[in-house]
Amino acid sequence: MNFFPYGFSKEEVYKQLVEVEDIIYFAIFLIPLILCNAVIRLVHYFIFEDNKKQRDSNSLFPLFVQSTQFSHRLMTLIHIIFFLHNICHIFHLEWLVDVLWYPMWINAYLIKVYTEIYIVVISLLSVSRYFVHFSLALPSVELTQKSVTSEIRWIAGLIISKDLVLFLWLIVIMELKKFHQIHTISDYYYGIHLNYQFLLYIAAIIQLPIISGAKKSSDSEINYLEKMVCFQTVGIGFIKMSMIPIFLTLLFKGVNDTVISVLFVMVDLFIVPIVAQISEFLYRPRAAVATQS
Repeated sequence: MNFFPYGFSKEEVYKQLVEVEDIIYFAIFLIPLILCNAVIRLVHYFIFEDNKKQRDSNSLFPLFVQSTQFSHRLMTLIHIIFFLHNICHIFHLEWLVDVLWYPMWINAYLIKVYTEIYIVVISLLSVSRYFVHFSLALPSVELTQKSVTSEIRWIAGLIISKDLVLFLWLIVIMELKKFHQIHTISDYYYGIHLNYQFLLYIAAIIQLPIISGAKKSSDSEINYLEKMVCFQTVGIGFIKMSMIPIFLTLLFKGVNDTVISVLFVMVDLFIVPIVAQISEFLYRPRAAVATQS
């Protein structure tokens, strides 16, 4: 059953995973992040789930909720697939494993898209906040649901279009059997991803004067929503920057460069929700009090 094109069938994925060198590094990097994310999400659930009426009006909150829902759906599908795979030799449910295999990949892709959107959005908002902070002019664009929603839609369209173009390019070269061009597609994908990362790094670095209390030129105050965005930008940005020397060291030691590239992309899927939920621990209680007063 291989109606999903080019390498996403269950058998092909198993085959490729077995052939990957240095696959142990996925476990070394991802398992601690997965466990940390699970613990923080559990604490976040018990602290805030019973307080839905007092949730703040963070414009990025719907984006975070959608990503969380897709994460829960993905984990549920993975658990079901593993369970069915273990009992299929008794009840012959291999066909059901194949049916659930593709929704699992679709949910994984949606999580990736939402993570990329989140990184780009908070980076742009942080850069905008920097210029407002040190400008004599009053802010022309506020952190409103309308403006952020429009920005999210625009960025989502660009990211999905990018993935669609690269995927169609992959289909064409597979049909023409020009397999050597697969590396070219990978280079384009990772190059575009690096642009997101550079934007994030710049946004994180320029937030340091604001955090350190540098004198501002404008009279606009930083509200708690902007503080959350600032915290998330700095947290995600500096965590990713701290991983660069580690990945470069592994690369010089001869670790598979494809494994390192994939890891550099995949860690975002866990770092983003971890930092986002920590920022809510720090700022949402203040927001709830402010709302009540």
